[in-house]
Amino acid sequence: MNKQLIALLMSSCLVVFGCGETEEMTTEKIKKPVNQQPSIDEINRQIWSSGTMTDKQAMILSERQYLAVNGLVSITDEQAEILSNVHWLTLNGLTTITDAQAESLSKVKGLHLDGLTSITDAQAESLSKIENVFISADLQPLIDKYKDE
Repeated sequence: MNKQLIALLMSSCLVVFGCGETEEMTTEKIKKPVNQQPSIDEINRQIWSSGTMTDKQAMILSERQYLAVNGLVSITDEQAEILSNVHWLTLNGLTTITDAQAESLSKVKGLHLDGLTSITDAQAESLSKIENVFISADLQPLIDKYKDE
């Protein structure tokens, strides 16, 4: 009988006082979808604050046809490959890229890389495959050299 009385009292307390969550906490959980992806604006804010992105963010951003991620100051080879699905891409915050990144990015139709300070011959050759590439005036002649071949 005592065990039943204790169980009844505990159940009553849970009903009256809850399980330690406030109504706001419970309501917040209900309102927020479990697998909600961050918005493009949220991702851009995160990139601007860190200068980098995650592969997951790159995947979400790659679903767009036109994309400007000027706050990005570094990128991985994998992220460049993921972003190569975008038709028009602006990455003016990058000051350097690797040969592999240039090769991946050569798949886009339009690319803005105004922040690059230097490129290798291999990178220039890859970037020359892009229909519309926008790069600093100092680097453009190197790309044009390969476009003419």
